[in-house]
Amino acid sequence: QALSTPRSGLTPSYDLRAGSTESLTAPSSATVSNITVRRRGPFTPVVPGRHAPAVSNPRHRRSRSVSDERWLEHRPPAPVPLNTVMQPVIKKRKSITKLTDVKDLANSKTSKYCLMTQEQDSEGDLETHIYKGDVVPTCGGGAQVILNDVEILKQKSPGSSPTRKRSG
Repeated sequence: QALSTPRSGLTPSYDLRAGSTESLTAPSSATVSNITVRRRGPFTPVVPGRHAPAVSNPRHRRSRSVSDERWLEHRPPAPVPLNTVMQPVIKKRKSITKLTDVKDLANSKTSKYCLMTQEQDSEGDLETHIYKGDVVPTCGGGAQVILNDVEILKQKSPGSSPTRKRSG
């Protein structure tokens, strides 16, 4: 049996987990000349040495009629407190410092993900990045985060702003 040709724009993938063995010649643009492949039924094989991306439906959408969004907020262990008037507020959230338990992300109630990082910019002022995304379930029972928004909060010192001269 010959492998089916991929659709335009997709890269073929090969799997070595189970099935019959056959030898393939890679395209001229690839660095590997021969690849040993084992087929798994009608599925698309996976390239050896590469991890395949999680299979998920990027168009997955939970019902918004209930508006029951649950956030998983991933923040640093000791964030610098923001002494600003406008503070980021997330309702219905679970805050974690390390993502050690996959159950937090793969929970069916978790629908949004938020990652907060704090850095010092080139001028020495505090800069907070908030990466926001959707949690999409995968076919293997796990979850995949699709990041779709970044908020950048900057806090500047009053001495760092340029002084303006009045004319007149």
